[in-house]
Amino acid sequence: MLARSGCRVAVHFHASADAARDLVQEIEASGGDAQAIQADLGNLESIEQLFESVDAKFGGLDYLVNNAAVFERVPFEEISTEAFERMWRLDAASPFWCAQKAVPRMRQRGGGSIVNITDIAAERPFPWHAHYCMSKAALLSLTRTLALELAPEIRVNAVAPGAILFPENYEESQREALVKRIPMGRTGSVEELAEAVRFLLMGPEFVTGQTLAVDGGRSARL
Repeated sequence: MLARSGCRVAVHFHASADAARDLVQEIEASGGDAQAIQADLGNLESIEQLFESVDAKFGGLDYLVNNAAVFERVPFEEISTEAFERMWRLDAASPFWCAQKAVPRMRQRGGGSIVNITDIAAERPFPWHAHYCMSKAALLSLTRTLALELAPEIRVNAVAPGAILFPENYEESQREALVKRIPMGRTGSVEELAEAVRFLLMGPEFVTGQTLAVDGGRSARL
């Protein structure tokens, strides 16, 4: 969607090389420009190399979408040190470091825009996901903090998805029960989520520090 809007797109991936290449080919087939770049966002050196690759390919950076994340359901007392650290590293720390690498590059081009993918659970947490909700709450706080610190040159906003894609281990009964709590009576689409990201990246320049919930009204009911 961003490519259709005129963006040249750096497609980051960690292990999903085939999916990243497929996306690049899809963008190129429609006349766009994209490149897949591998990086481990849990490693600071790898993050640095990611942005250096963006510099080499595109010569600068205007937009950043922080959307890499881990999502898992674990009772609080069973969350291991390894699981907690992995969640924090990818869902909270990596957006921090990616934004830090992006900001000077955006300033060199006169400004930019960052969108963080949070979750409605950042403000309305649910049980058995303590480390996930905690990390997304931290990302929401980072969004608001950076919006204040980086204005007016760089805008920082967030999109908080509701039920868009279910984890593979969700049973049909779980999915049906969740959909019943959504006022719109259905799950959202990936396209609707992408539209929200595009709006915040490229839309009104007077919007910063905001979170747009794409959840069919679910957060209004919680």
